[in-house]
Amino acid sequence: MSDAESQRFYRKAVLRHGATPRGVGWASRTTQYRRFEVMDRMFDLRGARVLDVGCGAGALYGFLAGRDRGVDYVGIDPVPEMVEQARGEHPGGVFLETSLETASHNRRFAPHSFDYVFASGIFSRRAECDVGFVAHVAGLMFGLSRQAVLFNSLSASVDWTATRGWSLDPAEAVAPLLAISPHLSMVHMPELGDVAFVLRHGEPPVAAQQ
Repeated sequence: MSDAESQRFYRKAVLRHGATPRGVGWASRTTQYRRFEVMDRMFDLRGARVLDVGCGAGALYGFLAGRDRGVDYVGIDPVPEMVEQARGEHPGGVFLETSLETASHNRRFAPHSFDYVFASGIFSRRAECDVGFVAHVAGLMFGLSRQAVLFNSLSASVDWTATRGWSLDPAEAVAPLLAISPHLSMVHMPELGDVAFVLRHGEPPVAAQQ
């Protein structure tokens, strides 16, 4: 699935299912939110400035608002129908129709202008994806962050052939991600078939407040 085909997939999904998990390719709200819980558990997000890459219909904003985190949130997505849904569902957030690469190329955001940059599920529908592309995206995200980046992917430890989803071999990703930041950690989520990577700008606090 090319990038254009991926955008067509999501456009059709959101037009058919609206601002629901199925509208952005997730099986259920439960599995979608369990991925968000990893982000919320890893960092103290209260009052943080957050960029959500591939924001879809804005579910992460709704999740954080429901937990009263008070984030200064910006979501970006290249699919206009997704952005339209997000703006309608979550008027308190800022949602922009753009891709990460376009925003970075056009310097839409200043370097290190967000405390945290998150991306959930942005690689799974890209059949031409590889570790080099993941590292490239992670590098762009890292350049916009002050504190840390977190992104997830389907893990190659699970057979995703039947779903036609792309999956990442965590072992292959370590070296290129360490080249971005030596402060790298992984979170395995076998119950979801996921792996999440965290790239920090420094050592994590000894005991983050939650």
